[in-house]
Amino acid sequence: MTKTDNLDADVVVIGFGAAGAAAAITAHDAGARVLMVEKMPETYAGGSTRVSGNVWFCPTDPETALRYLKNLCGEYPIAQELMRAWADETAHNTQWVESLGADVGLMEVPVEFAEVPGRECDDGFHHVGPAWGMGRLYNALKSAVAKRGIQVSYNTRARQLLRDPKTNAVVGLAADQDGRAIEIRARRGVVLASGGFANNSELVRTFLRLPEACPWGSPASTGDGLVMAQEAGAALANMHNYMGMLGLRAPGHAAGFNVVFPNNAWIIVDYGGNRFANESAQNKHGKILVGNRYILFPDRPCFAIFDETTRLAGPIYPTIEAQPYGWTQRIEDYRWSADNRVEIEKGWIARAATVEELGAKLGIDGAQLAATIAEFNAGSEARRDVRHGRNPEMMAPIRQPPYYGFAWGALLVYTCGGPRKNERAQVLDAFGAVIPRLYAAGEVASTYSHCMAGGQMIADALAFGRIAGRHAAAEAV
Repeated sequence: MTKTDNLDADVVVIGFGAAGAAAAITAHDAGARVLMVEKMPETYAGGSTRVSGNVWFCPTDPETALRYLKNLCGEYPIAQELMRAWADETAHNTQWVESLGADVGLMEVPVEFAEVPGRECDDGFHHVGPAWGMGRLYNALKSAVAKRGIQVSYNTRARQLLRDPKTNAVVGLAADQDGRAIEIRARRGVVLASGGFANNSELVRTFLRLPEACPWGSPASTGDGLVMAQEAGAALANMHNYMGMLGLRAPGHAAGFNVVFPNNAWIIVDYGGNRFANESAQNKHGKILVGNRYILFPDRPCFAIFDETTRLAGPIYPTIEAQPYGWTQRIEDYRWSADNRVEIEKGWIARAATVEELGAKLGIDGAQLAATIAEFNAGSEARRDVRHGRNPEMMAPIRQPPYYGFAWGALLVYTCGGPRKNERAQVLDAFGAVIPRLYAAGEVASTYSHCMAGGQMIADALAFGRIAGRHAAAEAV
């Protein structure tokens, strides 16, 4: 597009992921002239949607889906009207994607929250054919945007929302385009679809209390939309919630590496050298079941510990053939060494002849780490984990030197917190009033207050992207 000092449109959408594309397409199809503002160059655009599994949830019955979401929220209830909008609109996700000309398939998978009432509405992972991953949904959305001639301004970072001083309505935004300050005017409304804040360490420390944040998805997730909404007076919601997983942060890489150990001779410990959870518990998109409650996991700084048998068992980072998603897989095309030796030699993983020495290298209590491993080994041989109930079939002794370890990189798949929205995707202020002409959808303002199943983040983005685009386009000029 031609670079100018000022741009304008009926509806301005900030961010080009699933939510932004859904909002832009819907607003355009409702008759609005749309401008999409994306801070990344086209090569790296797409947000975390692009490098996700590219699957979505599409409930078989909205009434059952309503009950399902209520139970997934658990002790963190959300407004009934918001849940109703979510249930009704997500039920149209697959039909809408098909209307864009995409062939949609269904991958039947075990229901992630099988014990949660309402789960029967989840029939599996819907995806653009022939299979999940590899950016197929994003490519379909990008193609639909291009076919409509919707204008996309890449390399344009939104900085601040502009408001009418008399009405407080959002009338545009200030942005940097290739390092130049510009203003973009929106005659009907602005849609925030700029992603989460996984790559903003200050926000992660403040709201999630996790040091050394490391995104798993797009490094563009720096919380821009959250900050702009705050400056405009928005209330916040779901700021505590996120999906984390075991991962490794490596210098020189924009995102982290999720780790999947090839055998069972490994544990996770805290700074004291103590295990603090059942490592074999199913990580259900950032939550594990402890007793009868789901808790965030990992919920603290921790360290992965393993031995030589594990190193030789295979790569601890999956190949792209096994995992067709992830930033370091899809965008950086990093190929992990088969025996992990290259990454150890790079210093990403600490190595030591003894457990005590390994503890010293990692900055944790080596003596306690040795005691913890001894207890774990005894439990493995006795086929019983008295400490945390780990499945004995998923335990193997850690006793073959050298020993290895790394600090969990606070690997965040996505955050859920951001400006509070209503059932029309309108952003609300601290007193519950609508901030005129400001909408939000996707990770920047996720619906989920607690648990969420596979495909539900993209489902939420598609649904509320459409809701936001529909209502923004209907604003009076």
